[in-house]
Amino acid sequence: MTLKLFHEHKLIGTIENPTSDELAFVGDITFTPTADGYKELFAFFNDDEKRWTVEPPFKAEWLDNWFIENEQGNRDKIAVPVINADGGIWWR
Repeated sequence: MTLKLFHEHKLIGTIENPTSDELAFVGDITFTPTADGYKELFAFFNDDEKRWTVEPPFKAEWLDNWFIENEQGNRDKIAVPVINADGGIWWR
C-alpha cells in the first residue's frame, strides 16, 4: 500500500510500508521537491527538546491542513507529521 502526504493541495511525499504502532501510524516517506520548503518545520517537530520549549520558527498556518491520501483518493486529516532524517514518518 502506498499513501500520499499533503499539506493543503501540495504533495509533500509518498509513504510506503505504512503500519500502526498502536498509538499512531508509521512508514517510510520519499519527498517530492515541494518538501524542501518544509524542512525547517520537519526538523523542529523531530527535535523533542525544541518542540516543547521553543516558539515555532515558521508560519502558524503550517500547523493545519495536513492530510494522508490513500490509493482510492480518500483523504484523512492528520496533525503535523514527525519525519526523521532517515525518512521515517509518524502521524496521527
